[in-house]
Amino acid sequence: MLDILSPKGQETLAQELRAVEIFHYHNPDIFYAPTPKHMPAIVDATLVNKTGTIGLVETKCRIMTHKKLKEYGGEWLITWDKIKKAKELSVACGVPLFGFLYLVPDDILLMEEISDGTGKLLVEIRVASTRTQATVNGGSVVRENAYINMNAAKVMTGISNE
Repeated sequence: MLDILSPKGQETLAQELRAVEIFHYHNPDIFYAPTPKHMPAIVDATLVNKTGTIGLVETKCRIMTHKKLKEYGGEWLITWDKIKKAKELSVACGVPLFGFLYLVPDDILLMEEISDGTGKLLVEIRVASTRTQATVNGGSVVRENAYINMNAAKVMTGISNE
């Protein structure tokens, strides 16, 4: 079963939808077109405006405050393999790769341009082999992880659901 179909997976999907709502509030002319959630995909979405595709997006939601992220040096942990594959796809499409990090407790979306359409990294990324949670449903695994510096990320604050 895909992780997204589990109760915890559904919770992360709801969090991603909230992140998208915040993004659209701050960027009304850009559409976040998600990839199918019932299938494994290299990226979570494409960004589209009236001229066409303008970027690819990897989105993660974390139960972490912005203050706590800063205490960790402002680094967002994500698997390096995921970033490598997403960057390769962005090169194939000729568009930038963006990282969306939604911090659930603060209702804040951080957006960072990870690479341009040629694959050039635009943000500091530290790669290290570390033990982390395997999936949204738990477990642990040792793998190459990327620690993306989010200190200069664009901060988009949440808006009321009313």
